[in-house]
Amino acid sequence: MATIPEKTAPIRNPVGTASAVRVDVNGTVIFALPGVPKEMEAIFEESIAPLLHQASKGCAFYEKSIYADEIMESTLATLIDTVMQDNSGVYIKSHPRGAENKPNIEIHFSITSTNNQKSQEKLEVAANQLSQLITRSNGKVYTQNQVET
Repeated sequence: MATIPEKTAPIRNPVGTASAVRVDVNGTVIFALPGVPKEMEAIFEESIAPLLHQASKGCAFYEKSIYADEIMESTLATLIDTVMQDNSGVYIKSHPRGAENKPNIEIHFSITSTNNQKSQEKLEVAANQLSQLITRSNGKVYTQNQVET
């Protein structure tokens, strides 16, 4: 830990001694962080997150998930397409979790924006619309906090 690779710049570790470095390669910035979670998280929060925020020009990533049972992913795909067309900027991805005879699907909504409140509202509108479409297709919708019945 006394030396770092050539052409890299050290990054301050505010909570420990493990090395962290930054290297610029052909216009791409690469960070190498220690594997100790406490140290990695502290370095990220102090040194890297501000750089990412600056590079994003204030944009942030917002996300929300719902879960569906008793609907096949092939049926869900057309419903997702409809909701994405109706909700500009919202991206929706399904993640099957169940077995063929008992489908369980996580549905992940995301958007990138500079407006927190508007982004959260757009995600909520899209999730509500898709939930209604799934229910009309005889599926069941719940959030992670709800108990599946």
